[in-house]
Amino acid sequence: MADTYLAPHDSATPDDPLWPEIAWTETAWDRILAPDVLARVEAYATAHQLGVSDAVASLTLAALDHLDARAAGGHKRWDGVTATDRRALATRAAQARWGKRDPRPATP
Repeated sequence: MADTYLAPHDSATPDDPLWPEIAWTETAWDRILAPDVLARVEAYATAHQLGVSDAVASLTLAALDHLDARAAGGHKRWDGVTATDRRALATRAAQARWGKRDPRPATP
């Protein structure tokens, strides 16, 4: 991969004040990342024989995958619960939150 990157996109013109052309090299990440984060990214890049830019992209995608997996947690928790059981639990939760208590004692 080339060691100079242009951002944000090829369609930006050099005279566009809203989207100026930004060029940086593999060594310019110290202006973007905090020193401790940069050290960890460089260690990852070295261990995986990647450039720093490729390591940043790889770690960013891994973090997004992790967030996506965490967002699916509710679906995984309800996996295998029947619609009838879900409805009964939802009714019970709504009653506990917004309903009024029945003043009559529960009959066994």
